[in-house]
Amino acid sequence: MLPLQEDMRRQAQSWFGPRARRHHMKSLTSRAPRVSKENNDNSRNYYRQNKHRSASIASYTRHNTMSEPKVIIVTGGSKGIGLAVVQDLLKASHKVVLVARTPVSELAKDYPGQVTFLAADMTVSDLALISYGKLDGVVVNHGVLTPITRLADASIEDWKSHYDVNVFSALSIVKEAIPHLRATKGKIIFVSSGAAIKAYAAWGAYGSSKAALNSICRHVAVEEPDITAVAVSPGRVDTDMQKELREKGQGVMSDKEYADFVSAFEEGQLNKPEWPAQVIAKLSLDAKSDLSGKYVAWNGPEVAGYRK
Repeated sequence: MLPLQEDMRRQAQSWFGPRARRHHMKSLTSRAPRVSKENNDNSRNYYRQNKHRSASIASYTRHNTMSEPKVIIVTGGSKGIGLAVVQDLLKASHKVVLVARTPVSELAKDYPGQVTFLAADMTVSDLALISYGKLDGVVVNHGVLTPITRLADASIEDWKSHYDVNVFSALSIVKEAIPHLRATKGKIIFVSSGAAIKAYAAWGAYGSSKAALNSICRHVAVEEPDITAVAVSPGRVDTDMQKELREKGQGVMSDKEYADFVSAFEEGQLNKPEWPAQVIAKLSLDAKSDLSGKYVAWNGPEVAGYRK
């Protein structure tokens, strides 16, 4: 380990380790004021007279006190759905390791100490541990659409490059994160697509790669009982990928399907990135184990409780 990494690891342990928590509790105890018997009796009488109000205050405190921030890795987090997921997490005071080709400098300025950038998909879980001391979740959001070609015209090399991005880099991150997520009973959220379960002409590479992610999600669920893995379809979202298919899909997609995507854009029917992102962000924090291995639509009944 590099000296700088070792320093950062020690700093993370000083923030989050058990010794720091024991010191904090000891400090709080040493500062606690002594209570006389008279004051203690008065407190008991006050509680008996106001027990209903006290119960209400306790309930409010339990539901509104900020819990310890969680640490989430988000891939493809510099734009579109990924950026919206990152913003949701940061606004809720969680910490994010953002994996993307282009860093978003404004986030570091707006949320100092909450976001770390990585411009590659290697050793991301180690970076999370070095930066924040633990790992609670991974959002696998990155991906590419091209090549948009029919099978008869497909380039095997193009398909291999596509799978390197959409499947094998995702698998690498998941494999690396699993040991750390076992410790925190963490979550893995795969951003999937309707194309994983429905074929579109010329989308063979993209659709099959998303189907592969759905399968990886199911295998995580059966192999890792302490980790909750969910694949989420965000629907048709107004992102650069939709723009790309409008620019490159004509003549290779079926005329009817291509026209349907174009009209959805022109008539304002595309989802805003923030809509599915809120569900994905919430799932990365609190997905219940009964969802593990499932493929769900962002607006489906299974995740109604995760929508704002």
